[in-house]
Amino acid sequence: MKLKSYLFLLTACLLLSCSDDEQEQIEEQQVQLPEVVTETNSSEAVVTLTSIEIKGSIVKTEDPLQSYGVVWSNDPDPTINDNIIEVDVEAQNLLKTQQSANSNLEFSVVVDDLDPGKNYYFRIYAQNEAGTAYGEELAIETLSLAGTKWDFHFVHSNSQTSGVQVEWDAVVEFYEDGTAFYTEPASGDMYDFNGFYSLDGNTLTYNLTGDPENTAYILNGTIEKDSITGTFWEGEENFTAQKQ
Repeated sequence: MKLKSYLFLLTACLLLSCSDDEQEQIEEQQVQLPEVVTETNSSEAVVTLTSIEIKGSIVKTEDPLQSYGVVWSNDPDPTINDNIIEVDVEAQNLLKTQQSANSNLEFSVVVDDLDPGKNYYFRIYAQNEAGTAYGEELAIETLSLAGTKWDFHFVHSNSQTSGVQVEWDAVVEFYEDGTAFYTEPASGDMYDFNGFYSLDGNTLTYNLTGDPENTAYILNGTIEKDSITGTFWEGEENFTAQKQ
């Protein structure tokens, strides 16, 4: 009788031991959420009037990634349901393999087509079978047009100039109150004008002379990063500008 009891206890212990081992194996096989790290900080981010570069990394993991990149919004706590820029997973995994199998997966994303002088919220994200992980939130403001100086280049080929193309350079400074000062360094103060401007997103409307009736010198342009391209002379002539 004692022998039977001993065998029963031994069998039970073996079964429990096997169950514990199996449980440990199951736990080891469970996919864990990715661990993401935000490498950019608000003070060191590469920022222009319409773009912000965000850098991040994903800690080395054996679990395959389904998607990763940057999410962003005008409001705090952006998720994959807001604006999203997804990195090419296959290309990045190949790059990581070529560099070092033991290294973290590092990447950077440039978020562009933003509006000047606006605050945005960003988070690194990564997805696998376990779900979606997010990094530390960043709040970064794009540069404002106000308080900046620009080098403008004008090209005028209108028939009123007898078919001769005329080009000239100017410097424009934009101010907080919506006004702007225009000057042509090569002409002294002969062509100095106090005008005004407005922004609609990244679209600039700039009345160069300050005279609403002088529509020929109302400039319409698109700001992209640190440059502006657009037209004047009621859309017939072109200009470009570069931020100093």
